[in-house]
Amino acid sequence: MRNAPAIQYPVQRSVFLMFASGLVWVAGAMLCAGWCAQDGYPAWRIPVTIVVLLATGGLALHALLHLKVGMLLWDGGSWQWSDTDNQGIENLLTEVIVEMDLQARMVLKITLADGNSSWIWVEAQSLPFSLPWLALRRAVFAPIKAVILVNQIPETAPLRAGAV
Repeated sequence: MRNAPAIQYPVQRSVFLMFASGLVWVAGAMLCAGWCAQDGYPAWRIPVTIVVLLATGGLALHALLHLKVGMLLWDGGSWQWSDTDNQGIENLLTEVIVEMDLQARMVLKITLADGNSSWIWVEAQSLPFSLPWLALRRAVFAPIKAVILVNQIPETAPLRAGAV
């Protein structure tokens, strides 16, 4: 495979993720309602269930509204992250790992140069045309070649032991 092309890909809040999270929460609420409707259990379970449902719904909503939003950049040799809040400030990423691949959506774990890491949700629908999505997929799955400096002349290192 050739080197992946340079790409700038927007990372936005996912409507799909919000819908899926809401659907899971509603299913849990229905399960809890059925459990509370059964006889033979202590009366305290209903208020505890309501508090737990409200707390989990609030935490899920908070997490969804505070997902990282910004721009993921690949220049052909290194990854960078630019937050929407800090326009123009690009942070060097030491690692981008695909945690989950759903073809049209990916969960990526990004690690900043200072060691902090977080997950971002990237979707093909962020850009209207599919070529940038395919370029992003190539970039995250392409192996990164190690560069060794010998007498200030960069040479490409072999990818595995025994390779020439």
